[in-house]
Amino acid sequence: MITLSLYLPQMGIYAETTLNAELRNKPLVLLNEENRAIVISDEAEKRGIVPGQNKTGILAMHPDILFKEYNREIYLEAASKLWWLAASESSVVEPNGPEWCYFLAEEKDLLPRTIELCKNVSQIYGMRPSVGIGSSKLIAHLAALRVGRGKIKLVSQENELLFMAGISLITLPGIDPALIKRAERLGIRTAGDFMRTPLTELVRQFGALAHQTLRLAMGQDDNRLRPTWPPPCLQRAHWYEEPINDLSILQKILPRLAAYLARRLTARQELCAWIALELEPESGLPAAAELKLEHATRNPHTITEAGERLLYKLSPAHPVQRITLRVGAFGVGTARQLALLDENQSIAGYPHERHDRLRKSLGYISKKYGGGKVVKADQLVRTTSIQTRIHGLGRKCQEPIQVITSFNGNPARVVWRGKEYLVDSVENRWNETAWTDQGYVDKSAYRILCGRMGYCELTRIGTRWCLTAIAD
Repeated sequence: MITLSLYLPQMGIYAETTLNAELRNKPLVLLNEENRAIVISDEAEKRGIVPGQNKTGILAMHPDILFKEYNREIYLEAASKLWWLAASESSVVEPNGPEWCYFLAEEKDLLPRTIELCKNVSQIYGMRPSVGIGSSKLIAHLAALRVGRGKIKLVSQENELLFMAGISLITLPGIDPALIKRAERLGIRTAGDFMRTPLTELVRQFGALAHQTLRLAMGQDDNRLRPTWPPPCLQRAHWYEEPINDLSILQKILPRLAAYLARRLTARQELCAWIALELEPESGLPAAAELKLEHATRNPHTITEAGERLLYKLSPAHPVQRITLRVGAFGVGTARQLALLDENQSIAGYPHERHDRLRKSLGYISKKYGGGKVVKADQLVRTTSIQTRIHGLGRKCQEPIQVITSFNGNPARVVWRGKEYLVDSVENRWNETAWTDQGYVDKSAYRILCGRMGYCELTRIGTRWCLTAIAD
């Protein structure tokens, strides 16, 4: 098995132009929280704009440039089509943000199958991905970065050391910046320089970090791919002898599919909060759509209604040969919060990068406040069947707030005290029961990371949103 890395740096541009057709063929720049360019359209790139530029500087030179804030959640939904294509080639697919996707593939007929995959990606997104192929995730990642847009770079095992020799130490993940500065003073600037230096000298200069850095310089990354896509699900499909183009006929089969899935969920004692529908034509690529339910369920009528909404959302233009209904996101209704069970594997970066950042942060806190101030999360908060919320935020409040939601109903932007903030991520979600003058009502709660507001909690009752807590 060999590792492939698919890189689509303009996934955000595709998502924004799909949502708003007026942005097509116009110079568009996506900004981060610091108002610096991170994704640039082809039209803006032709004007000399590069990632990292400040918004003020870009406007001074090009007043007609259009700007949008980078919305990771929406772009992840757009990238799911790419992940499904990769899943058709491999059973081990690991997406890493909207722009990156890694998967394992058989070496037999690798290049023809990769070229065909790139063509299918181009049909969907209108652009070809950069593809890196190597024996490890690290080599495939670096190969995709170094190759031109829409091209394929294959690094064979015989040429791995030669390929890594030209890689700058700055681009290698998980290396301490202090080590890089010290290496530069010694004249070591690339992975090749590091490999040519005697091991005894490396150990004398860098100590215990020498061995780990040397392995990275040689492209030996121990970070194995994890099969995170598609998520665990149950599915039921129905084949038609003759392709069907009538929505009413397709709609009649949904109750039967939903009833079967409901029986499977009951037998497993599970609830589902995610439903997807796929329509496969007689020839060509299948069309798929998905949604997240507000409340977990195994009711066949609820699953049928969700399938009907997805069916009319897809409205296939070509006759359908097969229809597939899937349910997933199990366990969300068992009084356990998935965020509490998360092993922090969904954060961007390699495991050693996350470990190093955590170790440095804990070391800084221990030195400043004392070692007794650092405890494990399981010692601080323990989840029970009654206590379903995560650790409370510092400042409580009860203010109405305007919330703009994404396709799946999660908060995407909030307007608070006259200012609009972009929601970076939804960290947690749970359901509660609240008492009002109308009796008991169901309330949905969200913990979000929202730009300069930091962490905060939102609650929704019906269509009314309220800000209930903000981190100190």
